[in-house]
Amino acid sequence: MEHSIWPLADLEVRTPRMVLRYIDDDRAARLAKLAAGGIHDPAMTPFRFPWTDVAPPQLERNTMQYFWRCRANAEPNSWIIDFAAEVDGKVADLALTDAWHDNGPSLGVTNSLGYSEVGRRRALRRDSPDLLLEFEMSREHFDTIRRDDITLHGVEAVRDLLQTGR
Repeated sequence: MEHSIWPLADLEVRTPRMVLRYIDDDRAARLAKLAAGGIHDPAMTPFRFPWTDVAPPQLERNTMQYFWRCRANAEPNSWIIDFAAEVDGKVADLALTDAWHDNGPSLGVTNSLGYSEVGRRRALRRDSPDLLLEFEMSREHFDTIRRDDITLHGVEAVRDLLQTGR
């Protein structure tokens, strides 16, 4: 992929233990295969949309289409940037996330990072209403938890791509 045309392809977050990389087609295919092998207890779904309830090979196809949609819809007013975490080689002004009320691992990470709960709403979970908790983290708070051993690469070109009117 020509990175000067699509600067998101160069975006990385590097920590001492892992690298978070933009999901290109190769990474998307590897993640789709990983998801098809099962990533959570099938009795419950940790996700707002139960995308893992689909059997292979449709699960892999849906996964690829999701990543392609995120890419295709990247514009200044609405964008999602997904990353793949690679271990051993293998920012906006407001960060938003949500989690089901009973998803302990997700809520633990959200709370440990300092997100603030800003709302609760009913949402469909496998066709039944359930409680979804909504969180946000301001840029000001994010700046207080930065570490000097985490580096960002490719940010300026991505900022230019996603800023309104550029």
